[in-house]
Amino acid sequence: MPIITEARAVIAAPAAVAWRLLADYANDPLWRARVRRMEQSPPGQVFPGATAVEEMRVLGTLSRAVVEVVTVTPGTSFTWRAIDGADAEGHRTITALGDDRCELHTWRVIRLSGAQAWGEPLARWALTRGERADVQRAAALVEAITR
Repeated sequence: MPIITEARAVIAAPAAVAWRLLADYANDPLWRARVRRMEQSPPGQVFPGATAVEEMRVLGTLSRAVVEVVTVTPGTSFTWRAIDGADAEGHRTITALGDDRCELHTWRVIRLSGAQAWGEPLARWALTRGERADVQRAAALVEAITR
């Protein structure tokens, strides 16, 4: 059974500011607590076809995946999928809520297989909890740079 995580946070900053920070994978370790390494090739804002190597710790295990950016709506959203390592896909969206507020929405699906599937209930709990905390950290980070 796939694990689906989804989280939202309202950010007290313009959508363009949030996009500049959150659409650059190099910034992910600043707000995604479990991410130990994230390297996009080439670096900078996401664009279709860009890839990123992601290393993250989940339940004490270091996991590595290569993700590819599939689609980008500049200033608004992007979708991605894992092309090596984890079987996962998702999106990140920034929605303007006026001139000085926006909402971050993250969504992803992770499919566990083999021995990993045995730990699905605990992984579901940890990943869901982590995703919710991560978007709150993202909001705080964006707000801090706008002050």
